[in-house]
Amino acid sequence: MAIRYWKRMREKSVDETPAAAATEPNPWQDRDPEPIIDLVGGRGQIATDERANQYNEWAERMRQKRQRNRDLINGSKTQTGRSTYWTADALFADSKMVEQEELTERPNPWRARELLSMLDLDANAEASEIGEAYRKLAKAHHPDRFVTADPETQQFHADKMTTINKAYRALKELQRV
Repeated sequence: MAIRYWKRMREKSVDETPAAAATEPNPWQDRDPEPIIDLVGGRGQIATDERANQYNEWAERMRQKRQRNRDLINGSKTQTGRSTYWTADALFADSKMVEQEELTERPNPWRARELLSMLDLDANAEASEIGEAYRKLAKAHHPDRFVTADPETQQFHADKMTTINKAYRALKELQRV
């Protein structure tokens, strides 16, 4: 009659003396963990270092983004040194920023009218009209045309061009889907 494996292991552990068991390496605890390189498929340490650097850069960008959002929400420092927390202006600016990101980065077919209005088009515009309107507005608001203008005008046209580009990209994405 065959003794099951776990029974044999139990009997073996009872037969051994504690000193002998202490010298034998425990395969579950005493072994060093396998290096990540072997688990990844032997791509080498260089590939692992590149992945680590990419992750660290991404983590730093996320930290900076969270800090920018915190600064936006908290507002500026007051005379007493405390920050004005959750000011109405900061909340409004934050909600507008989130709304703009949602509109352009994750376009919704129900909001296509808003995207078309950014390009000065009506709701039943065709693809060719969208392209023509984009080129016309890009030509009119391109920042290179306003190099000699005052900084406020330069900033206005740069922001307008960014809005036009985002709207055009979002509309193209909606047409592709």
